[in-house]
Amino acid sequence: MNQIRGKTGVLLALAIAAMALGAIVYAIQKPPTPRQLADRIQLEVEEIRGIQFKRPVPVKLVTPAEWREYVEGEMRKAPDIEHYWAAMRMLGVYRGPDLAPPKEVVAGMLGVPGGAYDARSGTFLLGTGIEGEQRKVVFAHELNHAMQDQHFDLQKYMLDFGLDPQSSSDEILARASVVEGEAAFVDALFQAKHAPGAVATRDRLAAILDEDGDWDPANWQRMLANPELDEQTRSRVSGLVESTRHFPPYMLEVKMCPYIDGSRFIGAVQKRGWTEVAKLYGDYPPASTEQILHPEKWFAREEPVQISWPAFDGDPLFADWQLLLQDAIGERVWHVVFRMQGLAVLGPAAAAGWNGDRYAVFRHRSSGAMLMLLHTHWDSAQEAQEFAHAYEKVLEAKYPGKERAAAMSVAGDSVLIVEGAPADSLAAFQAFNQRAEVSGPR
Repeated sequence: MNQIRGKTGVLLALAIAAMALGAIVYAIQKPPTPRQLADRIQLEVEEIRGIQFKRPVPVKLVTPAEWREYVEGEMRKAPDIEHYWAAMRMLGVYRGPDLAPPKEVVAGMLGVPGGAYDARSGTFLLGTGIEGEQRKVVFAHELNHAMQDQHFDLQKYMLDFGLDPQSSSDEILARASVVEGEAAFVDALFQAKHAPGAVATRDRLAAILDEDGDWDPANWQRMLANPELDEQTRSRVSGLVESTRHFPPYMLEVKMCPYIDGSRFIGAVQKRGWTEVAKLYGDYPPASTEQILHPEKWFAREEPVQISWPAFDGDPLFADWQLLLQDAIGERVWHVVFRMQGLAVLGPAAAAGWNGDRYAVFRHRSSGAMLMLLHTHWDSAQEAQEFAHAYEKVLEAKYPGKERAAAMSVAGDSVLIVEGAPADSLAAFQAFNQRAEVSGPR
């Protein structure tokens, strides 16, 4: 009896030990909660950035319906633009038919639940479908946004047309490139740190940035043909390819460039230390995407000129024309213009000497005809001539096989363009264009 009791005791002890070991293994293997993961990755982001969070970042899991509601709420804040698609065709970034209102199109493009940091509430919103290693990268990216906000006040930093009517979409895109570029740079450092058998060198970091920044849809198709592509990357690239079938390519490119151009810009600035990156949020925010594409111009504090026309209201020349949109294009979006006209190879070189521009798009109140004034400024007379030569190709692509109502002239380091004006008033509109005031950086 004692012998049986002794064996039973041993078996019972082994069973208890096995249960305890199983509980330990389960605890190790059990995925961390969002809060636990946030606490862990916040420490890694602090280590990468060299500064500390001022407070923990709340994490809220959002369902697809909640995510859609959040995206649509953000879209409602964007300004409405009448005859938007006609204006985009006139500008040259779009060549297709009218689509749904742009807010609906953008909301659809952002409709897949992902991750977002909401600066108003200071909360990290996490889509419920983000899992595995992808979830960790999203945490690193969005938590870096929270750190930016806690130290630099993102709501104040990100320009808004409503609050600052003198700002341009080019300047807004440049600041977005700082915010998204830094987060992309940090999540690339995070990926490099956790890559199997890899050392977080700048070469490894550059490879990750190149992979993440390869936004060209043609290259995505080639990537999918690679049998060695891992399933996670394949799924991500497949999603990107699918998105190009539903949304205008220029929207995708403009959405992606703050992450891609911005991460490379931040990498160039960070070579001088994170204290240099902090200056981007202080006294020296970038004034243009030119500085993002050419970091040396930010280091040199080289800013574009400001261009403004006399008031359109009250001028008899514009009595029958409704102003739809007035803004700056900027060097980065010039790349888009050339690409959308089938001239991608010309874009970067043609836009490289950019030093400021302004465009205004109008619609005739009775006929619906479109008109655009475009006044551009360049680093030199030679750069102006080179742009004019390249833009002649754009005009040929925009108005193929037809007589075009367009005029272009070069005046020193400026190129002045009018498109869509009636033949009998083309010269008058170009004369008005010449009256634009060109001043130094604001």
